[in-house]
Amino acid sequence: MITHEREGIRAWPVLPDGLERVLDVGCGNGDALDRAGSDFLAVGIDIDHDALSAGSALFPQVRLFRATAEALPFKAGSFDAVLSRVALPLMNIPPVLAEIARVVRRGGEVWLAFHRFSYVRSELRKSLRDRNLARTVFLAYITLNGLVFHLTGRIFRYPLNRRYWESFQTERGVTRALARAGFGDIKVVEGTALIVTARRR
Repeated sequence: MITHEREGIRAWPVLPDGLERVLDVGCGNGDALDRAGSDFLAVGIDIDHDALSAGSALFPQVRLFRATAEALPFKAGSFDAVLSRVALPLMNIPPVLAEIARVVRRGGEVWLAFHRFSYVRSELRKSLRDRNLARTVFLAYITLNGLVFHLTGRIFRYPLNRRYWESFQTERGVTRALARAGFGDIKVVEGTALIVTARRR
């Protein structure tokens, strides 16, 4: 099973031996794959061109692609494991989990890190203290979106800029969404971030 190690408040996945192909969804520059090991084919996708360019120079052993998580450019069952470090909170989670379930093989594992409400609450307090109206409005949207996800399993776009999705997640919301996407053996790890492992049924 995939575990993790902590570095301050950040968590990094630790992969077991025997994996051949691993995908990182929302990989940034690919640093999580680089830290996770080198005995497997490491593939990352992200929409940030600059991060991918930097990662190609920093971690040439990681294969990086520009793609959206809602339409992963890989065949079904292509990967033994899928990682995502706090990228899914910036996405429409249900269709992304469906795509992850499609590309990971049956019995394959996922390691996913999400935002808890405590993170959003802390940011909202700072925004109110700084009297940053635009940031406060956006954080209010994130708060409402997280509640909607917790109660219904759905996410909605930011009404003031339709390009953006963001929400916080709860154990109940993430567990239910993973089960709907076809995952079992779902385990929640206690900690600052909401870290969840699961296995494709």
